[in-house]
Amino acid sequence: MPRLALAKIPANVLQAELERRANRAARKIRKLLRVRANLDAQIAELEAIAGTKTAPKAKPGPKPGRKPGRKPGRKPGPKPGPKPAAKAPRKRGVFAQTGQEFVLALAKGKGATTGEINTKWVDAGRGGKADIVLSKMVKDGKLKREPLPKGQKGSTYTIA
Repeated sequence: MPRLALAKIPANVLQAELERRANRAARKIRKLLRVRANLDAQIAELEAIAGTKTAPKAKPGPKPGRKPGRKPGRKPGPKPGPKPAAKAPRKRGVFAQTGQEFVLALAKGKGATTGEINTKWVDAGRGGKADIVLSKMVKDGKLKREPLPKGQKGSTYTIA
């Protein structure tokens, strides 16, 4: 059956296709079981003639979906040894200027590039980068963004 968008195929056609595929799979399984029974009978006949018994059948592999390497059951507990020290909860920084005021002060006059603003942002002890504040200010119309010439990354921000 060619691949088509399922939404365009009527439900009764899909149901018929599923039944057809299930029947085909069931026929293949029945055929393979008959072949296996025939082979088992031939092996038993050969063993009777030779008077020997073949090696026992290998145990089946792991069930599908189960990862090899760990027996089923309870997961192993925590590893012995000293527990790692708990990290102190992160606190918000308190600064004399808001992030927007800080960026506006840098963008006064001829403006500042993204790299310059981010460097001074980190030097001031602020976490992360100033990118979020910059995009919000451009969106709000407080800053004007001009891309740097080709070959250079970033933009120049000036007061709008």
